Amino acid sequence: MMAGQCRTTAALDHARLHFLVTPGPPAKGRVLGSATMQRCPRLGRLGWMPVVLASIASIALVTSAFTGSAFADDKKVKGFEIMIRPGYGSAGSGSPVGLESNVVAPAGSPKLLTGEASPYGGGLVFDGYVGARVAEYISVGLGAGFRNSSASAIPDGDGLKRSAFTVAPYVRAYFPMVPVVDLWVQAGVGYTFDSQKYNGTVPTTAGNLPGTWTLEHRGVALPLGFGVDYPILPMIAMGPSFFYTPVFSAGGCFIPSVNGVEAKQCTDANPKIAKTSNYGVWSIGLDLRLTL
Repeated sequence: MMAGQCRTTAALDHARLHFLVTPGPPAKGRVLGSATMQRCPRLGRLGWMPVVLASIASIALVTSAFTGSAFADDKKVKGFEIMIRPGYGSAGSGSPVGLESNVVAPAGSPKLLTGEASPYGGGLVFDGYVGARVAEYISVGLGAGFRNSSASAIPDGDGLKRSAFTVAPYVRAYFPMVPVVDLWVQAGVGYTFDSQKYNGTVPTTAGNLPGTWTLEHRGVALPLGFGVDYPILPMIAMGPSFFYTPVFSAGGCFIPSVNGVEAKQCTDANPKIAKTSNYGVWSIGLDLRLTL
């Protein structure tokens, strides 16, 4: 049947219904309705398939255009940028603070200082970044981070804890050629302070006495990382990242204390007893980034 005939049938069928509720000869309406209805067979199930497919395609095109526009807007956005990054990482199992190789350690010296103990494991990491998207694919700013390390028991003390904080300006570059997601790399340079503390015996002229040990390390940090963020909204993105941060020693101290009296030994003392070493920190995290 031709399309014009089906439209005529629909119009006449409407006229038939009109006749049933409007005064006038009902027979005429019934004849027109029944005669024309017989000429238009009903569509079978397969006959509706092109209509359904066309509807789905239209919805998909509209959705794709909307989301694509959102992603495009996100990749072109500039302005104030904030990112937080909780994660997990490790700074190695041993202490970066020790004794100079030419120093004869007295009896009762901490095994952390002599290198005989390696009690540390991974711990929580939390980083935060505040900066500006100065160009479509470049952001600069200041980052700060905190980490702690899990610690197993040591033979010459208890209550061992280790933590550190880092402050570092950064530059982050985004890769525009990657569709849908934001792939980025980041580099920075800054300052790290690492602290270890525990309760243990302290060798003195009066013998080994109970006290506390504090080991401090200062260093220059170079946080290097990369991540993949998925824009969940035009201004918000989330994704995983990995960082490795070499820490180059800039000095440090170990501080034994008995009854509040300290005997501080630092790397700049003469004669030199304490030494500090370079070390590295790795971490994996989940980023949440807001660009305004």
